[in-house]
Amino acid sequence: MSVSESDWWKEAAEADRKAFILLRSERSYGLAAFHAQQAAEKSLKAVCHAGKLPTIGHSVVGLVDKLERKLGVTIPQDVREAAVRLDPHYIQGRYPNGVGGVPDRFYSENLMQEIERWMNTTMSFAASLR
Repeated sequence: MSVSESDWWKEAAEADRKAFILLRSERSYGLAAFHAQQAAEKSLKAVCHAGKLPTIGHSVVGLVDKLERKLGVTIPQDVREAAVRLDPHYIQGRYPNGVGGVPDRFYSENLMQEIERWMNTTMSFAASLR
């Protein structure tokens, strides 16, 4: 059985989910938030590639829109909201000039709980489409 590009993205998404959990446990919240965004992004890219739809870019919102527009997928409101909430962490979680200081100082455990929920919502939705 050969492994498809969709499978690569799915595996990469799971690795980012695990990185989120580890980094959060170490209170490296900025990088954890980045990996949550990446897990969501890559899980949706797995769906796109399974549908033979090429992907470029790093926007979870862009991927949700592409799935709806190009593959006719109905996007639930909670998934769309999760995408909107996760996308800023692609920059904010890593770059001091993205938030005006050290990223970890702009995150809290309460926010990390929300970020985890958004990540899980997106990944569960993506898994339901494969």
